[in-house]
Amino acid sequence: MKKLLLILLCLPLLFTTCKKEDDIPATNLAIGDTHQGGIIFYLDATGQHGFVCDFQDLGTAEWGCHDTLILGADGTGIGKGYQNTIDIEAGCTKSNIAADYCANSSAQGYSDWFLPSKEELNQMHLHKSYIDSISLSNGGVAFIYAYYWSSSESDSKHDYSTAWGQYFANGFQYGYDKRSPCGFRAIRAF
Repeated sequence: MKKLLLILLCLPLLFTTCKKEDDIPATNLAIGDTHQGGIIFYLDATGQHGFVCDFQDLGTAEWGCHDTLILGADGTGIGKGYQNTIDIEAGCTKSNIAADYCANSSAQGYSDWFLPSKEELNQMHLHKSYIDSISLSNGGVAFIYAYYWSSSESDSKHDYSTAWGQYFANGFQYGYDKRSPCGFRAIRAF
């Protein structure tokens, strides 16, 4: 009888100590952790909010709408990728472009993925060793040493044919021809 009572008392303790990855308290988050469908590559000053990227690239594609200025898709800073992606989707009717693939992704059960802004993409590059390691251990893939698209159109209002990309071999960011097939990896905010 004492053994049965002990088991019944310990049973709730056993179930309360099992946690899913999404149950990690926000105060314990760090760059490189898996969280809410991806790998954390950026945390804000509170350490409770940031961005995760998918475990793998979605392929290669054009940025889209060469020679067309996409109104609003020029935000380059942290926190601008989501709105840039919305603006690209609204202003560019070309299909099978990088923003389309990101916006339509449902990776890991989430449907709010987007193409990163120029600075969000740079944060991914700065933390690519963490991302690569976690991606590979979770069945994903490492970044390729190639060009990746951001959602940020070129800052030159007289040149509608370029958008910001980043070369992952050396980290340089350039304005690339929107018709170029570049890699891209979706991100989401948490």
